[in-house]
Amino acid sequence: MLHPRTVMIVHPDSEKRRALCALVRNQRVVEAESRQQAVALLSELRPSSVVSHHDDFKKLVRDLERHAPGASRAVLLPSNDDGARESLIDVAALGYDFQTIDEREAEAVRTFLDGRTSTRLEPQVPLTATFTVDDRRMSCPVSDVSNDGLGLHLGPGAPLERLVPGAKLIDAVVEGPHGVAMQARTWVVQTVVASLTGRGIHLGVSVDVPRRDASARVAIDDEVRIRGLIRRAVARGTRFMASLATGAEPRSYASLAVEPAGGSLALRGARIEWPAVAGELVLVSFELAGHQTEFLTVAHEARGRDLVLAFPRRIAWRSRRASLRVPLDEDERAVLQVSSPLHPKTGLKRLLDLHPSGAAFLYDAQHEAFPPGLLLKVVLSVGGREIAADAVVQGSAAVEREGVEDGTQRRCGLKLEGLSDVDRQFLLDLLVRSLVPEVEDASGLPFSDIWKLFVEQQVKFPDYPTGDPKTLETLSRSHELLGDGRHGLSKAFVHRHEGELVGHVSGLRIYSRTWLSQHLLVRSGYHRQTHVSQSLVNLSFHYGEALPDLEYLRGLWRASNRWSSRTFGTVIAKLMVPGRTALWTYSPMRRLAAEALPRPEVEARAASPEDEVALLAHLAETRDPLHLRACDLVAGEMHLESLGRRYAASGLERSRTIGVVHGPGGPRGWVACEDSTDGLFWAEMYNAARLFVPEPDAPDAPDVFLALAAFAQADALKRRRRWVELLADEPYVAPVQRFGFTNLGSVFQFDLHRDMAREVTLQMGAAFERLSEREGRAAARQEEAK
Repeated sequence: MLHPRTVMIVHPDSEKRRALCALVRNQRVVEAESRQQAVALLSELRPSSVVSHHDDFKKLVRDLERHAPGASRAVLLPSNDDGARESLIDVAALGYDFQTIDEREAEAVRTFLDGRTSTRLEPQVPLTATFTVDDRRMSCPVSDVSNDGLGLHLGPGAPLERLVPGAKLIDAVVEGPHGVAMQARTWVVQTVVASLTGRGIHLGVSVDVPRRDASARVAIDDEVRIRGLIRRAVARGTRFMASLATGAEPRSYASLAVEPAGGSLALRGARIEWPAVAGELVLVSFELAGHQTEFLTVAHEARGRDLVLAFPRRIAWRSRRASLRVPLDEDERAVLQVSSPLHPKTGLKRLLDLHPSGAAFLYDAQHEAFPPGLLLKVVLSVGGREIAADAVVQGSAAVEREGVEDGTQRRCGLKLEGLSDVDRQFLLDLLVRSLVPEVEDASGLPFSDIWKLFVEQQVKFPDYPTGDPKTLETLSRSHELLGDGRHGLSKAFVHRHEGELVGHVSGLRIYSRTWLSQHLLVRSGYHRQTHVSQSLVNLSFHYGEALPDLEYLRGLWRASNRWSSRTFGTVIAKLMVPGRTALWTYSPMRRLAAEALPRPEVEARAASPEDEVALLAHLAETRDPLHLRACDLVAGEMHLESLGRRYAASGLERSRTIGVVHGPGGPRGWVACEDSTDGLFWAEMYNAARLFVPEPDAPDAPDVFLALAAFAQADALKRRRRWVELLADEPYVAPVQRFGFTNLGSVFQFDLHRDMAREVTLQMGAAFERLSEREGRAAARQEEAK
């Protein structure tokens, strides 16, 4: 049978005892002013926890060993009483187990007693929890709420054999007077005790917050890479956090320097000095390009507010969030009005950061609770605009205040839902302005100004000759329809310097969940060319990552472009992660659509549903799964159904037609012909056809290739295309060339999951930094030559 948990407070000062008793919640509490009085009480009850004054503790702990061996023990220790400290050290040396707490730290006492790191609050409205345990659905009232979990009150007939600590409560949801108050999650049982009323059971549960896949954490033990990573962090003015492995409060450092000998690091500029730390293990962490990076090392010495450490042998990084967020300064007056089912009068909160799909705000954890899964109504006031949205609490964490995390201030992370398209676009534009202030939305410019930059830089596109008046007409139409991003289909940016247009980049939703970074150009000879190129490339990826319904990002470059191949090739080599990235090499091959092909011995026809199923089976066996998903080569999207509907709503076209060649034993090959409105992608590789031939060296393969090419040609003529273009894998190049197709040169296509976006931008930054250094050395040599 369960009994209510009992806390014993032993202290000679009655005022202190009352203050300590006030910290106890949902547990029975008894007081004793001396050890003698405590012993008398021990004969009548068995406390689960004891908080004691340090006087006579050596004797009290022996009494506890005899009468209450299972009780956890804490001793209040005066911070300036060396005699009491030495006395307790002697007690610990005898093998007794207890915890010491600074008598000024009331919150530490509460944590010891509660087993929770945040304040428990009684709901201001009736709340009911419903959950499933071992296939049994149960409901009960919620008795208290904290930032990390809930207290539930179960009736006397509750199945205790199923509710043991560690048990998972599935599909757990909380409902209030106005409906669902907390999103369905999994809860984990932490404590099971008898209720103080003597009727029923008090169940303490924590919210099981899903963690990112362990594969997202990367360890680096290469000294060169470690030094390079630290050097980049220093160059970008990153702030560093350091904490002792013993659990002492962390310190924030304004800068880090590598000591002249190179074998140690010096953290500088903390607000609070360390005590003697020589030989202590220290955990150092910093954020770089959206990744939390950390390493464990040994402290050499403390020099006032500086800390000297051994150089780390291993460093690790992990993604802190699913998406990049814009930090907001206090002077921006960005606030959040929160309406919570737990706190009807929550009021305004200071916004810390923002993203089109998330936000974070600061709150007082002593008086409010925002457990994961809590459903909120919020109004964001930012950038002179008010934006209403629904929100789900993702989690909360203590924040540093005056250099110390005291647990009273927390940041709450939200996932925003239900935003209108206009409001989401406003937040996306705010993200862009914050990331790269020099960049502006290109949709406000006449396309002729943008095209002039490409003409001056002699960038040519075969389908859009500069002297043809139809070029500007075609490209201007797509720019006007999609350039501002309001449809979530495209977005264009330009970079200006002293009013002059010096750079351009755009992004395009090329498949239903894939964003293509395209049309990058920076004026040659511009002294910050490398910096602007990096900013524009990264911005295009960040923008795509910020779109909530995208999963994949894509980059293309031609092997013949030495600059792109050198830059992107260096980056890609470090990012090949199975299941997260995919690289495809192909050759665009063209011939005039009006020129007749030889008559094939076999004929290609439109594929039936059975033929498409066979194609999917072939692709599943031969192609990278991520590549297939990123290209909509999956069931339900073979004709670009979802993407086509979105483009059609804007008066544009995206579709795919499948052709097949049959042999005696079934399909011998397929061709996927894509149709895209002219001017969306200026190289027009999405107005081309892809070939899939399982046996390219078989005796009948030439006829199969010719029949598939003829199907693609007929499709191009139907769409009044000047060219028929095939995207050929390497084994297909020679067979296709025999039919008069011209090889335009190899193209590299790199697809990555959005989780990898910030690693791409991190590696891209490193690659462009190397280019900048190289350009700087070249410029210096030219100056010397003069």
